Amino acid sequence: MPSDQVVFLLEYIGSDYALAVEGGRVVNAFEYAEMLDFTKVVAEEYAAVRPGGEGELPLRLTQLGELVRRKSPAHEVRALVGAVVPMLAEALGVSSWPDRTPDVARGRALYAGDCGPCHGSAGRGDGWAAPGLDPPPTSFHEPRMEGVSPHQISGAIRYGIPGTAMPSYGHARGVDEIWDLAFFVASLGRAGSVVRPADGGNAGEAPAAESAGINLAGARDLERAFTSVAERVFPSVVGVTALAADDAGSAPDVGRPTKSGGWSRARGVRARNPGFAPVGAGSGFFVANDGTLLTDLHFLVDPATGRPAERIEVEFGDDRRGLARVLGVEPMINLAVLKVGLPIETPVAPVGDSAGARVGQWVIALGDPPGVERTFVAGSLSATPRRECYQEEPAETLFQTSIWIEAGGFGGPVVDLAGRVIGVAQPKPGVEPQAGMPSALRVLPIELALTIYEALATEASEISPWLGFAILELSRDLRRRITKAPRTGVYIDDVFDPSPASRAGIRAGDVLTSMNGNRLLSVADFQRWLYLSGVGATVTLELYRDGRLIEKQVPIEQRPAHLVP
Repeated sequence: MPSDQVVFLLEYIGSDYALAVEGGRVVNAFEYAEMLDFTKVVAEEYAAVRPGGEGELPLRLTQLGELVRRKSPAHEVRALVGAVVPMLAEALGVSSWPDRTPDVARGRALYAGDCGPCHGSAGRGDGWAAPGLDPPPTSFHEPRMEGVSPHQISGAIRYGIPGTAMPSYGHARGVDEIWDLAFFVASLGRAGSVVRPADGGNAGEAPAAESAGINLAGARDLERAFTSVAERVFPSVVGVTALAADDAGSAPDVGRPTKSGGWSRARGVRARNPGFAPVGAGSGFFVANDGTLLTDLHFLVDPATGRPAERIEVEFGDDRRGLARVLGVEPMINLAVLKVGLPIETPVAPVGDSAGARVGQWVIALGDPPGVERTFVAGSLSATPRRECYQEEPAETLFQTSIWIEAGGFGGPVVDLAGRVIGVAQPKPGVEPQAGMPSALRVLPIELALTIYEALATEASEISPWLGFAILELSRDLRRRITKAPRTGVYIDDVFDPSPASRAGIRAGDVLTSMNGNRLLSVADFQRWLYLSGVGATVTLELYRDGRLIEKQVPIEQRPAHLVP
């Protein structure tokens, strides 16, 4: 466990013990169990770093554990924690303060995207996503928050809080951003602490619009969130051009007279790629520092062959270009994995949580198609995917949005207000985007794309593997329908006929528990092993039916063409 997290757990005991114990009795069993667990973890982690158990600090940690076990008064626990935290931080080399002045304006913008939906714009625990959360989001105006330090808040942001809806942002936010956000949160609800936008005016003077009775604070927060997203994400977005052999264009264009009598410069994709002509263009974004990127398949297909184009050019925002090769594609979900060879590390946009996205939340589609154009379009999610498995109806695996974008923006990332990618921008299935005509935006969830992209790249697959059934997560409701349901597996919801599955005797209602001995815990597990096994392989499927386990040998085939959108 990181040293910083050990100190955070100790601080957490000091602030939340009062929620667990009152008057010598447990008032919140969940919180109390956490207090017992955290005191044990802190002592064990310190002992692992400083073996031997000598000195004052181990004695203090032992004393803390005894106070918690005895259900001692909260003020005693808080006082002891307050004395021990600086000792533990010094012993583990943990800094309780950033090495620079926090940018509270940036913290405010980050709060709007990361925290506001649950904790509310003013930090009162009343955000639009708060109803139904158990436990409810913290109000930063509670009296106990006066004793919570920015370091503790930064720990909660970095590591999350187990057993609550508070996720870890350590993978998505840099250290400086976490400190900025922590100091803004620390200012909420504190007497005499006023955080103002960095609008260039006097701290004590309201802007003209606000003095006229118009409150622009919310709009400024949103504006800062948008500009932060653009700065954060655009470096990872690229333009992608698909080119096919063109005998008529084999000679490079060295310049031609214009209608005005002058000469145009020799430029453009044809001049850079003699013998090739563009057949499609769009956007893409990097998912690894080695040049691996995701994009849509539809604009990469050469109409003459029905396969990905022979030559693919990638254009960076700084006007550099490189050729990419196709690592793998999945026609069923309009996904392509490319890799461009460059002697530099490629910037990667942070990945968000598409499974946690909600109807009504802000999303932004960014694109950088070849040329000078860029797209940045904000809107909201209007519907979430109905299912995770695309084997039957791929449209049901996509987010619907209120956004319409032009053709060049498809293939780019769709992000939340924090700039974290929640999916790949795609047109509505069955609709071919037309140049100059906006099309409705659908979003392929990033978790689905990342589940199969490594398998696609590993197997260099350009065809859809198919067993002939659709599956669902083994939910609580589905378990109620099954006699003695297995602990793990995925539910077979439908079986195509004819198909490899129907010929093998697989039925709707079976629970698939493993593939080639690999235990299946989720739909994502099934999809991953399907691609890694690949078309042509025969797999052993372990199925649960009517209270007993059975095995079936089933060949993986290529999905029939009439079943590919």
